[in-house]
Amino acid sequence: MRRSRFDNIPGGDKAAGIGPPKGGALKVKFVRQIRRGKAYLKSENPDPADDSWHEIEAWVSLPKVGEVLLEATVAVMAKEKQTTRTATHSALRYGFIAFLNEVKPKAKLEDLCAETFREFVKWLGAVGPDGEKKFGYDDKMHKLGALKKIIGQLSPKLSALGIGHEIPVNAWPGENSQRGKGAGKRKPKDKETIPLQQFIDLLKAAIDAYEVLVKEIDPLLSEIDKKIARMAETGVSELDTVEGVCAAIIVRYDGLLPEREWLKKSDRELFRAAEALGYTQIGHIINPTVNDLIPAFIILQCFTHWNEQPLCCLTLTGIEKQAGVLKNKYKLSSRKDRAKRMVRKTFTPGDEVFNPCGVVDFIERWSRYTRLSAPKKIGDDLFLYVSKFKGRRVGAVRSLAQPLGGKYNLALNRKLIFFKEQGVVQAGANALRQAGADYLRDQLKDSQKVSILLGHSTVVTTDANYRSSEAQRRDEISLAGAMAMKVRHHESAGKIDPRGHYEDRSAATPGYGCLDPFDSPVVGQISGRMCTAYGLCPACPLRVLRLDDASWGRRIQLQQRYKQAALSMGTVRFNQRYGLAAEALNTSLMRLSDADLARIGRLTLNPIPELE
Repeated sequence: MRRSRFDNIPGGDKAAGIGPPKGGALKVKFVRQIRRGKAYLKSENPDPADDSWHEIEAWVSLPKVGEVLLEATVAVMAKEKQTTRTATHSALRYGFIAFLNEVKPKAKLEDLCAETFREFVKWLGAVGPDGEKKFGYDDKMHKLGALKKIIGQLSPKLSALGIGHEIPVNAWPGENSQRGKGAGKRKPKDKETIPLQQFIDLLKAAIDAYEVLVKEIDPLLSEIDKKIARMAETGVSELDTVEGVCAAIIVRYDGLLPEREWLKKSDRELFRAAEALGYTQIGHIINPTVNDLIPAFIILQCFTHWNEQPLCCLTLTGIEKQAGVLKNKYKLSSRKDRAKRMVRKTFTPGDEVFNPCGVVDFIERWSRYTRLSAPKKIGDDLFLYVSKFKGRRVGAVRSLAQPLGGKYNLALNRKLIFFKEQGVVQAGANALRQAGADYLRDQLKDSQKVSILLGHSTVVTTDANYRSSEAQRRDEISLAGAMAMKVRHHESAGKIDPRGHYEDRSAATPGYGCLDPFDSPVVGQISGRMCTAYGLCPACPLRVLRLDDASWGRRIQLQQRYKQAALSMGTVRFNQRYGLAAEALNTSLMRLSDADLARIGRLTLNPIPELE
């Protein structure tokens, strides 16, 4: 039976002859409508602004199984968040549904079997006319995942009919050998972090714009509060000042400046006063727009390193202003939908204009008049703004927490416009977050700490997604260096210890540096491996003679080891092995005065290993 409406209204499903899905009552109503000559599903949400349209022509064109798949699709999408719902529809439309239309247009319910799913996997992995794979690895996994959702919904019905409907596991083995590199048409892309100076320029532009706002708005808000208090006492509106007009609008119209034409017809006295003092300016003072919020948003994003979504969804109840043992910190908490958990950040109040605590306080204070007219659903959100299109059904007051088209892209788009207007090189949320991660890694030298600061559940997420190509190269060099030091430690029988207390571990002998420890001229050393010629550095042409007291102390210790070795090895054998090095060392030590020797002798140094 073809259905035109999918909802959870009592009796609605019974009227269509179909019971509710086993996952429970649908959370969103879907209505089938014809739009521009094509079949669509319109989702009807509690908030009309969240309504969206999903084309279903591809489902309708399957005469025998289309309605069954459509009902399963609706049942899955109705229980998902709007962003996930949009992704699921797209993955099905261009995935399994497109496959059926192309390969099996007359498919029946019995064809939803394991063999068909194996054919679908081959279809996804097929090569196009240009010799390239049609879909990248991630894209294929999303499309296969969407299929699993609807087959999971249909599983009881398929099982009752005795249809085997197992979906292949690990369908493309080996393609995801390196996470994040992509496959098929998606070429590997280096993650280049923005330069430090660009990061500073972006943050400075936001701070400068925010400071101008604070100096302009903050004193006016204080005066408006006084005017409102005076109006409550006297009942008289003072319409000769900007603050007085703002106070009258707040009291009469629940904090929201009405549209110009409406106010002109309904309250001519207040309209004339507002026009005389600047209608747009008054709206700017009491009702911030989305552009007004962007500088503060950028500052908080740079300091919290949060993604777009959790920062957009920050609420007043998620801001604890007496956190910590001493009750002297602000703790910001918001839910990260994709990770399905809370992310938190703690800050200490300060006098800086860009201090996150002060930024939060100012935005909360500036939006409190707008909050009087905000719908209950968004009344607790921090980032409230007034839409220019007050006459639209979406409402005059909106929140950055309300996604547009299923995505939290409004703040991102306005940020890019802001950066362009300020004359600085643009950067999105991911670039700012990755830059922050790289600079934190440079400062902390610990990916685990960076992971905690970014709010990741594991350090794997941090290293896989928030390391620039340069950071990856540095990490690879560090790892290679650590491995080379380990080999050197083993081949030198423990004499050259990578855990040593020496300022520079590049040379084989403490107290020296080396220009190239991987290309030693000493006989017996292998080019490409770290030099293991312990005790021979004084006569090496690549040595670097360090002049600090600790290095002189190490060389004095080496001289003592030479004397011990000469006694144990015998003069002839010692001279063959260490003669030139000992002579070069004695020559260098002759430059030390008695005062130098006395000063160096007061140092406490661990002993160095014996030569033999």
